[in-house]
Amino acid sequence: MSVEKDIRSGIPKIGFCAAFEQGYKVLTFAVQQQNNVDFVATNSKDDSKYNQKIIDLCKHNNIKVFENINGNEEKFIYFLIDENIDIVILSWWPSIIKLKSIKSVKTGWINLHPSLLPYGRGKHGYFWSIVEDTSFGVSIHFINDGIDTGPVLFQKMIEVSFNDTGETLYKKGVDEIIKLFKRKYSDIVSLNFTPVIQDNKNATSHFAKEIEDKSKIDLNKRYKALDLINLIRARTFCNGASLKINKDGSDYYLRINVEKVKK
Repeated sequence: MSVEKDIRSGIPKIGFCAAFEQGYKVLTFAVQQQNNVDFVATNSKDDSKYNQKIIDLCKHNNIKVFENINGNEEKFIYFLIDENIDIVILSWWPSIIKLKSIKSVKTGWINLHPSLLPYGRGKHGYFWSIVEDTSFGVSIHFINDGIDTGPVLFQKMIEVSFNDTGETLYKKGVDEIIKLFKRKYSDIVSLNFTPVIQDNKNATSHFAKEIEDKSKIDLNKRYKALDLINLIRARTFCNGASLKINKDGSDYYLRINVEKVKK
């Protein structure tokens, strides 16, 4: 079975795999709509307070919930098949869904991804957009057995300014993917979309571990000024870990503030 198969007409049976604050916000919106949510799954990697919030939300609304799974368990797959689930929506789901699970639903698994696919496949799209000077945005897409390579359903481009940092761009991505989901939810539940195959020729993709290797600064090395500024911008988080350098045996966070001059 392929997620690119013809979309069936009728009212689909939809479930959510939701994790962290973003997943909770998306699920809360969906539960408030007229369409039924057939089930919800929470993730075993979600150690935030929102894991329990998602569970409580389901119990309050009499929604079947699979607690603390990764989405590839045999029992879960049998449920998807037996219940003829059409769509599963992944909202900040931190586990890779394997092909056997992908094939167990009728229409496909839909993922909310904070990058403008095919740019920014994988992790930390906001960082690579600044460092590689590529377009940024958010995408709602089908998943397949690749990493963020499935057909795109909806997208929204986000302008990247020179005074953006990794933190500001990350926040923009979170805000816009939730807004896009809310705007397009009625189209999703009515299967009113046309999947568009991604252009692999322009694709960029990165694993989570790559950000650390890219962020290592040699204090004795020469850098092009713009490249160095962009690297610091991309790793600047005022409220979190940023680019780290080592000087005389001590580690330091290096951050930058770029402010546009008002004329």
